[in-house]
Amino acid sequence: MRPRRRMATRRLRTRAESANMTYVDPLVAGVRWQSDLPDLVGLRLPQLTLPSTDGIAINLAERSSHDIYVLHPVAMPREAFIELPLDATLQIGKSISTLLAFNDMLDNFEMAGIRVFGVSVQSRGLQSIVAASLGLRFPLLSDKNADLARLLKLPMLRQGRLPRFAISVVEAKMGWITRHVRAVSTAD
Repeated sequence: MRPRRRMATRRLRTRAESANMTYVDPLVAGVRWQSDLPDLVGLRLPQLTLPSTDGIAINLAERSSHDIYVLHPVAMPREAFIELPLDATLQIGKSISTLLAFNDMLDNFEMAGIRVFGVSVQSRGLQSIVAASLGLRFPLLSDKNADLARLLKLPMLRQGRLPRFAISVVEAKMGWITRHVRAVSTAD
């Protein structure tokens, strides 16, 4: 008799779970998110033109497409050796890992009609070196003065010589922000 109850309970649980199932977006699968960010969803991207590693200036507000902006602190070419404090080294490692993850998923985004951009406060020249070293297939945008963070009131990291973006993702359609998430740790 006892096994029957378990089976019935399992069946009910399965039905309830299936009724509540939602699509798991590969962009956020396996990532915990921090919720202390300003609510950007529904805001228009600012009238801000940023130079890209493609050699094209991108005006964020005038984009008439579906875009993902991967904000990251700082990335360096793999072959560069710079003696840095541990926190700066971890920031570089996280940036590189994040950029490479989006690079790996780029075909999926392109098939869905989504354009990916990396954004940091690094100069376009350094970003070009980084993009070539890492084999990135999407352009990096240089926000050297952190204007995007200032205009959207995004929190910045205070490590290094200049304030830097924390790793986060802004998704926009037709220049309007549809999602903003900040990764705090990834699942193993």
